[in-house]
Formats: sequence, C-alpha cells, structure tokens
Amino acid sequence: TSEPYEQLVLGRRGHFAFQVNVSGQKAHGSVYREGINAIEVASETILALQKFPLKTHPFLGSEGLFVSSIEAQTVGLTVPDHCRFTLHYFSHPERAVETIQKELDDFLSLITPKASLEAILRPTPHPTGYFVEEDSSFVQWVQKNAQKVLGHALPTVFAPSVADENVLFQGLKVPVLAIAPIGGNSHQAGEWVNLDSLERVQKLYKRLVQDFNRYATLSKQ
Repeated sequence: TSEPYEQLVLGRRGHFAFQVNVSGQKAHGSVYREGINAIEVASETILALQKFPLKTHPFLGSEGLFVSSIEAQTVGLTVPDHCRFTLHYFSHPERAVETIQKELDDFLSLITPKASLEAILRPTPHPTGYFVEEDSSFVQWVQKNAQKVLGHALPTVFAPSVADENVLFQGLKVPVLAIAPIGGNSHQAGEWVNLDSLERVQKLYKRLVQDFNRYATLSKQ
C-alpha cells in the first residue's frame, strides 16, 4: 500500500473544561441505604453523559466529551455526600463556553437534580474552535507550494483536538494553518513520527518561509 500523505489542518475543535459537583446524603456505611452515595450518583451521571446529543457536521465531524478525573472523600465508614468530576468538552468553531455550559446544565437537570456544573477558570481565554475556508487565498497559496515541493496537494482535515493554533487564531485574528509529519500513538507508549515525512514537512515549511514575502505583497494588491 502507498504511504499516506501529510495533511493540511484547516481548523481545530475548541476545548472547555467543567467541574461537575454531585451531592448525596451521609449515612453510616453499615446502613448505606439510609444515605445517598455521591460516588454512585456521579458514576450514573458520567454514564448518562454518553447519551448527550453532540452536534455533528459533515466536514467538522462530531463534538466530543470525556471525563478525566473523579474525586470524593469521606471519614471512617461514612457514605460520601459529595463527589466531583472533571468534564472536558471539544466544540465546533464559534461555540461559546456559556452556550455549551447551558446545554450541559439542561441535560444534567434531566438526569439528576443533585448535580451542578461550573466552568473551570483559566489564566488565559478558553481555546475556542476555528476554521479557515478551503478556497481562501492563503490555503491556495500553501497548496501551490505543496504541489511544487511534494508533487501533490495536501489532503485537508479538521483536527479533533486543540493546539497552539487555537490561541494564535484567537489572539491574532488571522488565518492559521498547520502541517505536521505523519505519526501515531498520541499520548501512548510508543508514540512515533515518520522521519521521511518529517523531512518532507521541513522542506515545505522552508519553501513557505522563502515565498511568504511574495505572497504577502500579492495579497495586498
């Protein structure tokens, strides 16, 4: 089989993090049915979130969510009356954290009235999603250079995760594209990158840097 091509990333999903607090009722563990175990309620809530109606798009794909941590503490043989978990949400472009928080709140209110959700504050703005139109002059310029260096245009994709590009797009308000070498096993043992692909990407970036002044001049005319 032929080796896959490097891809041109036209945009990325945004990312928002939320803390979900779940209340229960204390009781002695020997008579646990007299209480409400907040860990059990939180677990049921997490499983119910698998049915949250995620928005989909033919090119952007589906939004997504996952839980990264769950925490509860109790003293002695006591049924825990509080549990919290961290929920991560990957969003389409132009979706605000307030909108997604309301959608999640409305959904959770149908699952359990004992859960409340709040956005996790961060020192920098939430990285919202972004997208650059494929027919833009910037994309076409990159593709022409790819054709010259690689012998073919790059397949275009919308990336499922966030990266520095989200911050650059938000802060600079300019089109942001990404080209990365072929690799795999992200965030796993044995994460890898193809060295031949790395060299190809290096050559393409070098060409883009050399040609950028000409593109910038032409785009102002």
